[in-house]
Amino acid sequence: MTPQIKTTKNLHEIKTIVDDSDKKVHSIHTLYARFTTGKLIKILGSFKEKGLSITARLFDLLIMTITNQSVRMYVSGDSTDAAKDTFYRMKNDPRIDWRMVMFLFVNRFLSLVNKATIEPADELRCLIIDDTSCFKRGKFIEGISKVFDHVFHRYCLGFKGLIMGYCDSRSFIPVDFSLHSEKGKRPDKPFGLKPEEVERQYTKERQPDHPGYTRALERRVSKSENTIAMIKRALRHRLTVDYVLVDSWFMNLGLIAYIYTLKSVYLLGMCKFDDRKYIFNGKEKTVKQLLDWCKRNKKIKRSRTIKARYAELMVEYKGYTMKLFFSQFNDRSWNVLITDDRSMNFAEAIKIYTKRWSIEVFFKETKQHLGLGKDQSRDFDGQIASFTCVFLVYIMVSLRRRFNAYESMGELFRKIESEIIEITLTERLWGLFIELQHSILQVMGISFDDLIQMMLCNDHVEEKIVQMIENMKIWSQHRSLENTMQLSVYQYLN
Repeated sequence: MTPQIKTTKNLHEIKTIVDDSDKKVHSIHTLYARFTTGKLIKILGSFKEKGLSITARLFDLLIMTITNQSVRMYVSGDSTDAAKDTFYRMKNDPRIDWRMVMFLFVNRFLSLVNKATIEPADELRCLIIDDTSCFKRGKFIEGISKVFDHVFHRYCLGFKGLIMGYCDSRSFIPVDFSLHSEKGKRPDKPFGLKPEEVERQYTKERQPDHPGYTRALERRVSKSENTIAMIKRALRHRLTVDYVLVDSWFMNLGLIAYIYTLKSVYLLGMCKFDDRKYIFNGKEKTVKQLLDWCKRNKKIKRSRTIKARYAELMVEYKGYTMKLFFSQFNDRSWNVLITDDRSMNFAEAIKIYTKRWSIEVFFKETKQHLGLGKDQSRDFDGQIASFTCVFLVYIMVSLRRRFNAYESMGELFRKIESEIIEITLTERLWGLFIELQHSILQVMGISFDDLIQMMLCNDHVEEKIVQMIENMKIWSQHRSLENTMQLSVYQYLN
């Protein structure tokens, strides 16, 4: 074997030592690379920084999200070569269409999944819509208000996040969202705040053709209107949808009328025991009166599969034929499901509606692991960017989980965070090694080319270099960065 061939192989091992020690670490970069397309670069093209890669800056924002770091913490940790103002400008730029970025990630996720797996023919795909409260601390955040939280049954400072997700029976991913303020009913306290507090809120000018302008307008639009707008956008982006699942807060005439116009898309949701009238056997009856009729006429059945008592009725609501499912589990209170799919039976209705709980799990995971809604930026565009980054990370991690189904989302979040910490340390070690190498070459009075020649002709020098990198790798797991470098230098010089 010639010296050149032998040494070329060993020189390659120098890079391999770093790369192989971090194969798992590079998975987050590889994952992001699968979502980085030409369309994404084009969408982000409105934000340009001289000499900086826009996709690299987006990746930095996603890393901040995974590791729960603020911009200031991330920049101070030497994790990037960009200044903190670069990230603030990017987050607060109303020209960036964050909604389109999110749809690109969604479509890319579905494309990768469809290429890698063969879906069962009977698998149903659902759009799931729900809202969640996002609490804030600053009263001067743009568009902030008091919102009623149905969990704590009180008004809290923050936004209402209207979220739409996509579930294909194996994965749940977020698809679209909007943030809302609630004006309230007291004229002396608009948005639940004092007039002077509303006046002191942060504001800025936006051009009507900027995506940020549209998002700011959505803040005052009712959640019912935005629900229909979100469904329309999802269908325009060619998402295959069989059912739209909602809870009782979103089941209204407007949504029913819209879904009724769609082909092969059905609505399924909870219904309140309220005063709304349904026509049954030519007479108007409330939900409670319909349930009483079922009890009197012995229409209550028992499902051994579901282990529940139930009844089915075909009714008419405002000119639309609907099917009601009454259900009672373990002698608890009765619930009502309503759908425009007249061929559906009770067992199918329960099975499909249980998919709606995936969005509740999503809320818990994103708030617990990714800090959903915790960004305290005064700029509303910054809030939109923060929410979008959380959802982009969730889509990426969902893809990884799709092919590693044995891992829970919590385990994946913790694993990815540890990988990021590991790669940051590895990159810093490698950077310090390069600096150390140049310093040693200057002291020795030789060039880098001379060093390569020495390694080509002297196996002893080559072994020393390789051994030094191996020691850096091992000691970095147990010692501080400074001690690692000192020990590496000591062994090399001796």
